[in-house]
Amino acid sequence: MFDHLLHQVSNSGLSLSQIFAWVGLLAVAFLVWQSWRGGHDFQIILRRGSVRIVGRFPASKQSEVTHFLLHDMALQKNLSIRGDWGPMRVVKIHVAGRINDGQRQCIRNFLKMSLGG
Repeated sequence: MFDHLLHQVSNSGLSLSQIFAWVGLLAVAFLVWQSWRGGHDFQIILRRGSVRIVGRFPASKQSEVTHFLLHDMALQKNLSIRGDWGPMRVVKIHVAGRINDGQRQCIRNFLKMSLGG
C-alpha cells in the first residue's frame, strides 16, 4: 500500500523532503487554527446588532439566546461568549467584551439555566 503511494509521490515531481515540509506546514496551520478557535465547544458572537452562534450549541436554544442578548439585555456592544461542555453536560462560560460585571454574570446565569448546566 505504501509502496504504491510512494511511487505516485515520486512521479509527482515532489521530493520526499518537500512532502514532509508540506505535511509539517499543514500540521502547524491546524495547530494555529485550533489555538485561534480557542478549543471551545461553542462561541456566541455579538457584532453590530446581530448574533452568530458557531460550534456545538443546541439549535433549539439559538433563537432564545439571540432574543435574550438583543432584546432582554439590549446589548449593542461587541461581545464574545465562549463555552465548553464539561462532564455531565455542565457548561463553562467565558464572556469577553466591554460590559460590566453584573451584565457578565447575568449572561452566564441565563446560559447556565437555559442550557441546563
